[in-house]
Amino acid sequence: MLDTIGVDSIDALFSAIPPQLQGLCQFDVMPASGLDELGLQQFFKQFTEANLAHHYDCFVGGGAYNRFVPPAVNHIASRSEFYTAYTPYQPEVSQGTLQMIYEFQTMVSELVGLDVTNASVYDGASAFSESAVMAVRIAKKRHTLLVSKTVNPHYRAVLDTYTGVLDHINVVPVDLTADLEAQCCAVGVPPNQVAAVLVQLPNYLGFLEDQAMVTAFCKAHGALKVAAVDPVALGVMAAPGKSEANPDGADIVCGELQQFGNYVNFGGPYGGFV
Repeated sequence: MLDTIGVDSIDALFSAIPPQLQGLCQFDVMPASGLDELGLQQFFKQFTEANLAHHYDCFVGGGAYNRFVPPAVNHIASRSEFYTAYTPYQPEVSQGTLQMIYEFQTMVSELVGLDVTNASVYDGASAFSESAVMAVRIAKKRHTLLVSKTVNPHYRAVLDTYTGVLDHINVVPVDLTADLEAQCCAVGVPPNQVAAVLVQLPNYLGFLEDQAMVTAFCKAHGALKVAAVDPVALGVMAAPGKSEANPDGADIVCGELQQFGNYVNFGGPYGGFV
């Protein structure tokens, strides 16, 4: 490389940098065993500690999170068979894509603890709204949805767009710290006419709310429980889906997949799952 750029030595290459500044980067302290990608980034960030930007906490979030993305993700995602892939009419032409979709659906099912998942929708808000509409279809003659006030407001706004067209669906915002039956009666909705209760885990404020009252309400009145989850949080939380091991779990689980290897991208496009 030095021959190509016409420089005699490494010292000559960095000669434009004042000597007193060159000594700030002590590369010889790097572990002899080497570092993984994330560790290597953190190692070099220590040399930029004089920059104030690294000392500021970022409170931007609400569904879009700036998490570590391994460089391998960029390389694989930019390959033509992934970047422009779609399921063709002759599936044998694109077996790799079909295999990828199968693996994706299998992993999401294992993560949430339910048997069936889709191959993604536009984003978490769309997944939340599709889950709500599906719950009403399952409940047949019930048309009321109780939606926790601590669900992401963007999710609730998209749900309002859905139900603005599907005007037979009644959305009632509720406080999970207060009695749900009383809140239903306050708006003239019989509890036994509720199709589903929709919650978010963790909620928009980052808290894990007690689900005991929601579970008790759903059991008492035959309503479904729909949970929007952060898939990264499932690394420490139990699978939220209803199963033999978790009889109090959610009937429908949905969420946002941006946290898994996607950049914030000015708010989209992302990927939602149900």
